[in-house]
Amino acid sequence: MACSSKEIVEQLEYFMDQHGRLGMRVFSFYSDWYVGISQDADRRLREHNALDVPHKVMTATSAEMARAVEHYFRLRGCYVGPGGGTNPNKVYAYRMKEGTTRP
Repeated sequence: MACSSKEIVEQLEYFMDQHGRLGMRVFSFYSDWYVGISQDADRRLREHNALDVPHKVMTATSAEMARAVEHYFRLRGCYVGPGGGTNPNKVYAYRMKEGTTRP
């Protein structure tokens, strides 16, 4: 089911809280996470070697909404890679750990 950018942000922040927040939400907390957008989030998670770490995939109502979510998390300190393709409607997030990769 496609979600609004507000719904995606709320659900990803809750997910991040449940899988890695230690104490107050601060810049360093967000920097432990990668947030990306793609037409094929499962493929991207495999390419990032991130299937075995906490991760979440959500579908945005449009590419513009997905880009807005990505921008939101970039401003908070998450690692956000380049690109996303021509019509990225999937937003994915994973907690970066040893063995995961960034583009």
